[in-house]
Amino acid sequence: MPIIPVKKVTIITFIDHEERLLRELGRLGVVDLKSLKEEEFAGFKKTVVENIHKYHELLDRLRALYEKLGNHSQVKPFTGQIKSKVDPTELELKIVRYEKGFSSIEAKKEVLMEELKRLRQLRESLSLLNKFGIRPRDVGEFAHIFVIVGIMRKQDIPRLKEALGMLPRVLIKEFSLSKEESLVMITALRDFKEDVLKVLRALDYREIQIPKDIPGEYEEAIKWIEERVAERKRRMKELEKEYEELKKNFFNEADFIEKALKYSYSISLAQSKMLRSKMMVVLQGWIPEDRLDVLERYLREFREKTEGQIIYTFSDPLPHEKPPTVLRTPKLLKAYLSLVRQYGIPEPHETDPTLISGLLWTIMFGFMFPDLGQGLVIMFLGFLFIKMKRNELMGIPIKSIGKLLIGAGFTAAIFGALTGDVFLLEHVIEPLWPGLTPGWLEKASNVIWLMKIAIYFGIIEVSIGLILAMYTNLKHGHVIEALLGEKGLAGLITFWSMVLAAFAFIGLNVIPGIFEFPGVDISGYIGALFAFNLGKLFAWPEITLTLPLITLIIGVICMIMKGILEREDISLTLGMLFETIISLFSNMLSFVRLAGFNVAHVALAVVIAKMLEASPNMGLAMLLGLNFFALTLELIVVMIQALRLVFYEFMTKFYRGTGEAFRPFRITIS
Repeated sequence: MPIIPVKKVTIITFIDHEERLLRELGRLGVVDLKSLKEEEFAGFKKTVVENIHKYHELLDRLRALYEKLGNHSQVKPFTGQIKSKVDPTELELKIVRYEKGFSSIEAKKEVLMEELKRLRQLRESLSLLNKFGIRPRDVGEFAHIFVIVGIMRKQDIPRLKEALGMLPRVLIKEFSLSKEESLVMITALRDFKEDVLKVLRALDYREIQIPKDIPGEYEEAIKWIEERVAERKRRMKELEKEYEELKKNFFNEADFIEKALKYSYSISLAQSKMLRSKMMVVLQGWIPEDRLDVLERYLREFREKTEGQIIYTFSDPLPHEKPPTVLRTPKLLKAYLSLVRQYGIPEPHETDPTLISGLLWTIMFGFMFPDLGQGLVIMFLGFLFIKMKRNELMGIPIKSIGKLLIGAGFTAAIFGALTGDVFLLEHVIEPLWPGLTPGWLEKASNVIWLMKIAIYFGIIEVSIGLILAMYTNLKHGHVIEALLGEKGLAGLITFWSMVLAAFAFIGLNVIPGIFEFPGVDISGYIGALFAFNLGKLFAWPEITLTLPLITLIIGVICMIMKGILEREDISLTLGMLFETIISLFSNMLSFVRLAGFNVAHVALAVVIAKMLEASPNMGLAMLLGLNFFALTLELIVVMIQALRLVFYEFMTKFYRGTGEAFRPFRITIS
């Protein structure tokens, strides 16, 4: 996908038109505003906007109110237009009124709930006392004595009697409640009340509190409690009605408050990036070239309406400037875009890797997870993800994950059909790959062949990465880097020299029995090399090793020449050369993991086949368990490994991903 070039737009107008200009630019949504520095425009100063953080804070407080109230279906849409910033003090007063109103009502309701709870407990306590003939008037403080009643463990009563026995005129009366607890009524002189209470606290004595103003008889006391319960319930209904009324008022006004805050915050944020003088303001921003006509048409209209009180120019980015990256991604590839964004955003001069990286990731996933049945299940899961209402999972949009799963499941099904694997069963269908038969994993030669295919895939992928790096450098005039760099033509020649040399050693085989080239007899080749027998060295098949060695030397010399031309330190050049050769070789071998995970998956099918032969019932349980394992842990591991190969073995060749996304200035108050 091409990266859209951007232009820099500079606009100067009078302060009187500032907010109108920003409002219209926010409506258009095509300009990414640039934060200006005072040294860029003489006579203009940085705009200090003190209310930005206040607007942001008020938005957070408004969202907190929304979360507290839950259902937003009652919100009355604000249909008017907001054409100017609203004073944050005015908006804060509205929010504070609702914050305090809701908090006050909630606090009163909590107090009433607590009082109702105590009244219910008191009613239960009086019923218990009445059971043993104890009236409310029998408990409390009198002229010379006090009476308390409470519940305690039976095992602590002897200790209680012993401790209180040392005090004069203490009467203890016990009523059994259960095997473990008793109701204990204590009567003592008022002079010794503190001593008694100290003993009771040490023995976990749970005193039953009787209000002083409660009637003395049981029936009257119960009536007294019921009256207070009814009064508090009535008050609770009044508070709930008051809460609903306040909630209704809030929902009638909330949309205006939110839109006013968003509008004011957006305008303030834009103003903080501008410069101003006593009469003029200046702003700059980035605009994609394919939207220039939209902006220029609006600016012409603005100039006509203001009788020429605006100046605007378009220019290319300066060499030291870092413009944002504008991508126009087709809907079909947006899932791949979310995958690549985990690595980074391309810089404007880079090649967008979204399409090729997404396709490589999908193919490698299918290669490592070859299963026709499970591939179809993964596709089904992908369709389910697309239908989900949740927005994100691990920072990636849910719908994008669903689309990735559909592609991954499709390739898994294709490779499963090629290898004859359906739900980890190998004898359901015949493999479609030429030369393969069910149980192919049991032949060591097939495993070696599979490893070769994986390495061939890696060779292609690394080569594409180096070609893209060379293309990117040529496109931006870095000729030396494109031709002599380690990630240019010299690096590509060096890499393919190592590849062809390896082919000469081990032979080339793509399909068993088809398209084969034998390896070189190393002992004969070494003898010819030391004898400097050119006829032998350049004869078939020895030439298949001689030419790669020559091109390898050429590639190394080219990379050394690059260091000389760019006046690099010789140690740095040699270090780079050594690192390049090692990394290219290790990158190629790293793709062996494709075969490793393929074999690991198919090995599960071999295990199931053996289990079914030995014990059909146990084999069925193993089949279900291993399929579940493959669709959970193995699925995640394979996705991560495919992503690793894309990120480190492929994209590092040509992609830095240190760009900044194009974020157009928009005023969204809908």
